[in-house]
This record gives sequence, structure tokens and C-alpha cells, in this order.
Amino acid sequence: MNLYSFCPSYHDYCPKGTKIDTENECHLEQVGTEELDYSMSLPKLFHQKLIYNISWEDFDLDIKLLRMDSNSRLLTIASAGDHLLNYLSTDVSFIHGVDINPAQIALVELKQMLLKHMDYQVWWELFGEGSSAKTLQYIDHLKPYLSYTSYAYWKKNGHFFSVDGPGFYRYGSSGYLSRIILKSIQISKLDTQIFALIEEDNVANKEALFTDFWKQLSRHWVFKLWLHPWLQYLGGIPTSQQQRKTTLIKLLRNVFHHIFVISDFETNPFWNLYLYGKYQAPYIPWHLSEDGFKTIKERINRLSISHHSMLESGRSHEQYTHINLLDHQDWYKGIDDIRLQQTWDWLNRSESIKTILFRTIHPEIPWISLIDQGKFDICRYSLADLTKDRVATYPSTYVLHTKQ
Repeated sequence: MNLYSFCPSYHDYCPKGTKIDTENECHLEQVGTEELDYSMSLPKLFHQKLIYNISWEDFDLDIKLLRMDSNSRLLTIASAGDHLLNYLSTDVSFIHGVDINPAQIALVELKQMLLKHMDYQVWWELFGEGSSAKTLQYIDHLKPYLSYTSYAYWKKNGHFFSVDGPGFYRYGSSGYLSRIILKSIQISKLDTQIFALIEEDNVANKEALFTDFWKQLSRHWVFKLWLHPWLQYLGGIPTSQQQRKTTLIKLLRNVFHHIFVISDFETNPFWNLYLYGKYQAPYIPWHLSEDGFKTIKERINRLSISHHSMLESGRSHEQYTHINLLDHQDWYKGIDDIRLQQTWDWLNRSESIKTILFRTIHPEIPWISLIDQGKFDICRYSLADLTKDRVATYPSTYVLHTKQ
């Protein structure tokens, strides 16, 4: 069944069930018709809860890896939408974001409509500072442009942005996780060492400080709390992605070493957001800058979103040139999962797809045999290869290009 209807202003497609207004804008109007299967992901408790309050991928790095231009048409997971907005800096022709979680779609749609219909001050209040005394007024102002489900979601959850609360970035399950981790660091009395690491400029001194910090943290009882599966669920890490204890400890050490020693934490907008609860100017992502806001506002109609699965959207539309799977494949049960096999059957057969990007918790992907290596050149980057990765939570990043 074809899920797409023609959207003439971009010579591309919007999913069925979307509303196309007189300006040819494509945005979510209702949930798609296919049955969405959550069994691959998180416990039922999380199925319709906001998990990611930011996109947990370094979009600047992804832009370099994807090599998009004005002829590119991208399909990706919607997540929190930040990466979608930053990709518009490339003058990409069209972006379609899909997500099986309606709460994530509600977040991206709020950003989409706010960018289209309101000014930079409102944009910075809600998603730079993460709080505003006028949140409910803003949501009501956007009511004519939001889908019913998204408007209802934000009327119920407008308190996420309350000036009397901890701020938007302390909500969603990842926000709650940040609260737990920060509290546990205070309990373990390691917060002063973290700030010492952040302030230290000398690399040798950083290494010494980090060695002492990690020794104390890894032996403290709060560290065992971090390894609990339910805390990993809060961070959006499904059962299929959770590692054995020894592997997870090694991964956490590598991540902390990367963000505190190798990279500059102070200028890192991803990690200092979770430390401080709001973005720290001038170290903010492009999509939150005034220049970024203006550019995105001009190009926002190139972005559409829908409550669909990646597989269903991809198989129903043969015009995408670029695919960003994020860590989508890690959520499947393994190489024998029929949906993983169907995904690569679609990707291998597509004549339009030129580039595929994905990340994985695996040092080497177990499903390498599913990729048509006669069609794609496969480039694997380890975390050590990507020293500019400001998120740095995945051991492997893969980029596939069709062979010339």
C-alpha cells in the first residue's frame, strides 16, 4: 500500500494522513494506518513516554559523514528533532523523520510549528533556557497548526517548561536519568573532581585527575546503581543494547575519558546541557543560534514527520538518497530478527539510496552478512577515530556509500 501523496512544492512526498496547507507544508495530522510493533524496544511503561529531550547524536559530525547537498533526500528517525533541524544547514532538498513513539513526534512537531509561526525569543526560551512563564500561551497560539494529538500532549505536559520547575531538559526519561546521575555524583562527593577535570587545561594533569576520579567512582556503590537495567531504560537503552557488566564498565570509562580528557567539555553543548540543565551560551548548537533560526525558518517546509516505522516508510517510498538509521538496528533482537532482514533487503534493493549512516553498540556489527557488499563500500569508524564526536557514546559508526 502506498503511504504517500504528492507534495508539489518539493517534488517529493508526504505520508498519507498528513495535512498539506496552502503553502504546501507537510506535517503530521494523524497517526498512520500500519500497526506499530514496540516489542523490539523498551518495556511497555516507556512506549508513549518522552524519552529523548535532545537528539543524542553529534549532528555536525553526521553532516560531514552524510555529504548531503541540495539534491539529497533524507529519511531518518525523528528522535528529538535537533539533528533534523541542523541538517537543514546543508540546503538538503527534503527530510522526513519517522518515529514509533508519539511523544517524540509531539516534541518534533512543537519545534517545527514554533519555528514556522513564532519568533526567536520564544524559540530560545523553550529550547535554549528550557523554561518560560508563557508556555501555555505559546501552546494555545500554536493550536491551529499542531495536530490534535500533539496539542493534547503539550497541554498536559506544559509544566515541563515551568519556571518553577527544573526545566525541560530535566524531563523525559533521559532528563530524569540526568537528575539521578547528578544526585549520585553529589552523594559520592565526586562533583568537585568533575569540575576540576573540566577546568584543567593540561592534558597530562587531566589524565592524572581522570585516573583518580575513575578509580573512586567505579568502586563506589552509586556506580552499581548506574549499571541497573532500569536506569539504562531511562536513557533509552533497550534490552537488546544493554551489555554485560564488564563490557558496560569499559564502555562507560571510554565515554567519560573521551568527554573529560580528549574533548573540551566546556564547549560541548551535549554534555554540559545535562550538567547545567540548560544550554550555556556561546557554546550552543547551530539550530539554537539566531542565524540558525533564520535559516531553518526559511527551509522548515522541507521537513516532514510521521508516526511510522523506518521500515514501512522506507519501503513505501523509493526516492530517498540518504538514510540515517541512528542506532535503530541495535534495537532488534539479533541477526535472525525478520525486521532486520527486511530492512537490509529494502536497503540493498533500493536504486535511489546512495549513502547510509548508522551507529552501534557493537565494536563490529553481527549482521555484516546482511549488507550487500557488492553494492556498498563499508567504512567503519571507531570512537578513537572520531575525536571530534561530542556525544561519543557508541563504539562504532558505519558509513556506507554505493560503489561507483
